[in-house]
Amino acid sequence: MNTSGRVDRCSEASTPTFHHLQHVDAATEFSRPLLGFEVVADNDMSAMMGRPCRWRTMSLPGQSGFEIVLQEPAHWMEGEALARTEAALGVQPQIILSTDDVSELHARLQAAGVPMPMGDPGTTPWGRGLLFEDPSGSKIYLLRPTARP
Repeated sequence: MNTSGRVDRCSEASTPTFHHLQHVDAATEFSRPLLGFEVVADNDMSAMMGRPCRWRTMSLPGQSGFEIVLQEPAHWMEGEALARTEAALGVQPQIILSTDDVSELHARLQAAGVPMPMGDPGTTPWGRGLLFEDPSGSKIYLLRPTARP
């Protein structure tokens, strides 16, 4: 059980999960203190590629088998693929995080001035949840899942 008031696990998914966003550094500085993520790797391939090309991998302490790879689409794509990917940023929640204490994390995010497009946490058939935005405008859903029978 999480007693630290931090995200304690990520939803079940294939590892790694790629998260496209506009600013890797801003997302890191947001995710570390507010959500408890740690940097696993910081990969700068700019010299080898001859252009900006970087990604950062983050994970939750003690959770093996799941990593979030933060990357800026402009470092990896061009043309129509880049335009489609950038147009989709912030449209739908891209990551679902689980915690045992949505209210405590809500209070911390609210105190930090984090945008919450749907307001206060709500209860759904799948659990109590909260939608918030990271500094790039990416939507992240925080969930305390309903106990399954």
